Amino acid sequence: MPTNSIEGALAKVRRASDFRPIIASLLRAIPQVPQGIARRPTSNVFLRLAKYLTVIIFLVNLKSLPFGWHIRIFLPVFQKRFEYLALRTRLAVKFSSKAETIRSLSNWAEGQCPVGRSPFEFKTVWKSFATLDEGDFYMHLSNSSYAKILDAGRFVVAMKAFFSFARCGGWIALGSTHFHFIREIPMLSRYEVRSNIGAWDHKWMYMVSRFVSRTPPGKKKTLNPAISTEATTPAVSATPRVAVSHPSNSDGINSPGANDHGSASNPEQVAALLAARAGDDLEDGMTLHCVSVSWICFKHGRITVPPPVLLACEGFSRSSPSGAAYSPSNPPPHMDRVLALRAPTHGGSPKAFVKFQSGGWRDVPEGERWWEDALGGEVEALRVQNLKLLDDLRHGMEGARQC
Repeated sequence: MPTNSIEGALAKVRRASDFRPIIASLLRAIPQVPQGIARRPTSNVFLRLAKYLTVIIFLVNLKSLPFGWHIRIFLPVFQKRFEYLALRTRLAVKFSSKAETIRSLSNWAEGQCPVGRSPFEFKTVWKSFATLDEGDFYMHLSNSSYAKILDAGRFVVAMKAFFSFARCGGWIALGSTHFHFIREIPMLSRYEVRSNIGAWDHKWMYMVSRFVSRTPPGKKKTLNPAISTEATTPAVSATPRVAVSHPSNSDGINSPGANDHGSASNPEQVAALLAARAGDDLEDGMTLHCVSVSWICFKHGRITVPPPVLLACEGFSRSSPSGAAYSPSNPPPHMDRVLALRAPTHGGSPKAFVKFQSGGWRDVPEGERWWEDALGGEVEALRVQNLKLLDDLRHGMEGARQC
């Protein structure tokens, strides 16, 4: 081999060796794959990814899982039951006498009733969160989800307003529900369902619920500007969605039908008026999204309990003529009769209480019906005023069956 060729080859080797430190530095800078992952089979990696995906799907659809609705609905019942069992356990640990146990349990049960409060001042709040499984493709809370959500709100009302009735085996029947949608609820936002008693007649009670949320900072509370109480036929942001199912009157207490109401108002007009009134009741920083009106009645078996009898038995009352506010420590006068019916410490029993609500009230003479006086005065005046408005809405929807 020629000498010049050998020298040329050696020169190339020397030039290449000059880059070895640079190449070594670059190799050291490359992150090393952990040995555990490098040796892990590909199928195990996919299995871990599948597990993570399953957990994510589980969390996103948490409210729609089996028994998720039942847990949310009966949570107020579980809470009251837990309080009751905790009290019984404490009494048993202290080796309380039978008389002390009966007195403590009776006082606890009476303490759950809204004694001395006006039916129209009673309000409940149920808080929730707009999850993805309850939304639509516009990323808003779906209209179909409002009825499911309202079930939980109504159960909160039942436990806080009608505790003694439910404790003695009574149940609440839903006649129909009207929804008036005003403004959408965005996904992943918090909202509240605020419910109150609107009015009642001899059979039905009207419960009004409002879906509201807190307005982000910098914005004012909003009602749809299309809603106006002054217009003869106000424009409505969305056509009211209605679910109507009128139960049969098998108990002999008839509810007036659509034909009994001479001139039912336009349901859209009445719904808009309800929405405007609901917006006026909101404090600053709140947005009204939907107004719902539910028609409910109260049953012991197949027997209907008139709402006035039920409300008075729960402790609701007009204001005191003397000006001193009624309260559990200063109960209204009619509570002596109620306790004589149901409280063991006053000679009553749950059986006697159920018998009275199931028809025993009819045996009380006209001039001695204490529940009428308990809910008289300003309570009766406001009931009549609200009943006219809510009756117009119900009769308007019943009249729509003939269209």
